[in-house]
Amino acid sequence: MESFAPCLGVNGAVFIAISTFTDEDNYLTQLIKNDDPASKRMFGSRSIELWCSECKSAGIPASTCNELGHTDDMMVSWKSSRNNEQVQRLMPQSELMKSEVYGLSRGRTTLFEAKMIDKLMSAEHQINLPRGSVDEVCTWVDPSGGGSQSDLVFVSVTELRNGNYVVTGMSSDRNMSFLDEDRVCIGHFQSVRNHGATFKSTLVQFGENNYGGASTVTRMMSHAARYPPCISTYGVTGKPGVTTTAMTKEESVMLGHELLTEGKIFFLKDWASTAKPKDRPAIMTELAAQLKRFRKKVVPKGKGTFGYEWTGKEGKTGKDDLAFGLFSCIYWLQKHKAQKEHTEFMRNRAMRMSSGS
Repeated sequence: MESFAPCLGVNGAVFIAISTFTDEDNYLTQLIKNDDPASKRMFGSRSIELWCSECKSAGIPASTCNELGHTDDMMVSWKSSRNNEQVQRLMPQSELMKSEVYGLSRGRTTLFEAKMIDKLMSAEHQINLPRGSVDEVCTWVDPSGGGSQSDLVFVSVTELRNGNYVVTGMSSDRNMSFLDEDRVCIGHFQSVRNHGATFKSTLVQFGENNYGGASTVTRMMSHAARYPPCISTYGVTGKPGVTTTAMTKEESVMLGHELLTEGKIFFLKDWASTAKPKDRPAIMTELAAQLKRFRKKVVPKGKGTFGYEWTGKEGKTGKDDLAFGLFSCIYWLQKHKAQKEHTEFMRNRAMRMSSGS
């Protein structure tokens, strides 16, 4: 990690710029180190490396050196691991702490504006689709991991030719026994298959296999297979379902933000669900509440370091399964579509090559 402070520019101009990345990664760093036509440095600079000389000479990466605490004395006092805890005691979870130490905005911390969510829930985003018009429905399955903040969630979405996404089914049930999970799973896929718009569609299932949920996902795949045509996904490790990571979760949430901003998410007016029609407004209300809570949360990692995660959970009972399920379904739908297009391209290419064209 390096910081460069240019002090003298062209024609004596003085300015300061700070870079906190390596030379290879940072355009500003490269610009600062450029030479003029006479092969003279254009800027004076000072380099401060958070990398002790012993680790550097031994070839130990700077990140490892930081984790070992060798650079604590090189950091400004409130960033060092030995002083970070004291600062947190002085400013516990305060706006000042978030701003001064973690660099977060002291304004709105939630991701979605309320008017954006209200528009999603409005009548103009409730639409009908012609009978038999949906070719493919993708369903996200989030098995209940137990506890008060985990539900069994199903979200089914289809993509229209104009690039809009339509929620064709949604269910949310509290933590339950595996027999009840099976009943809800069968009920969800049955309701999707019985709907006029989706009765001929191919069902594509994405089950989250995190937290040892592979056996649950396997069961649910077998239930979905009762309603052919049906495709179930397998992750790169060969386990049934897909594994969410911090990266895929952030990408899913950012994709959701983009689509909500553009107004490209809609709901089928009589969307399929194991919930009774009179219960559907309650599910929509809960979805809206979860979306409005979504924010970037600081997660301390020890030794003065921290990370971020997107979450809609709040307190001991607040959940974000429905909101995250909606984003995840669209995210993996796009992944599935890209993979299908690539497979089709390779198949056509092989056919052209074998025919000699």
